[in-house]
Amino acid sequence: EQLIIEDSVEFLPAEGKLQARLPFIQSPEDNLLPNRRIAEKVLESQLKQTSACEQKRLDVIASHEKLRSKGYVRPLSELTAAEQASILEETAGTYYIPWRVVHKEGSLSTPTRMVFDASSKTPGGESLNNCLAKGANTLANLNGKLLQFRSQPDCFAADIRMAYNGVSLHPSHYRYQLYLWREDLDPDSPVIVMVVMTIIYGVRPSGNQLGAGLGKLADYTVEFYPQH
Repeated sequence: EQLIIEDSVEFLPAEGKLQARLPFIQSPEDNLLPNRRIAEKVLESQLKQTSACEQKRLDVIASHEKLRSKGYVRPLSELTAAEQASILEETAGTYYIPWRVVHKEGSLSTPTRMVFDASSKTPGGESLNNCLAKGANTLANLNGKLLQFRSQPDCFAADIRMAYNGVSLHPSHYRYQLYLWREDLDPDSPVIVMVVMTIIYGVRPSGNQLGAGLGKLADYTVEFYPQH
């Protein structure tokens, strides 16, 4: 599974970005059965929660807008005609990720945020996460990372906030990362289909894919820019 995950990520030098496909270990066409109705029910439950507290509603909208303004998520209607046709094609599976509101008291940056639940099972089928490779736990512990940082002649530090969103999802896999939204969380607004265009928290291999991508970026840098 770890090899599948590492092979699912590539660095595109000409575009200066990392791109990933979802590392399936089970056929999405056979196992991801239609689940839009479940996503609709979860959306309505979240609308009820946010409508009961204006500040909560505004916080969720702000969290969503942070993703949208950076192009990490987009309405399906804004994609190219070919991309829309590929997503809506009936012969292949799709998956709507239900999202919920999570509150984290004491957090200054994101006290309220959306959490994507890719472990939600489809009716009579599997969840997205159950169809994806998990791989090995490759996250280094802090002590090990600190020792590595201090034991080499050179090192550098960088801010990788919202790092998952720095890895683009291959357009052929947009269909597996859809979710439902109502503008301004207004119950009277029409339901629109949104597309997550990067890897995202809540999807099982995202952390592992990020690590694999950063490793490939480092290997490319060492090979082509050794003097740096």
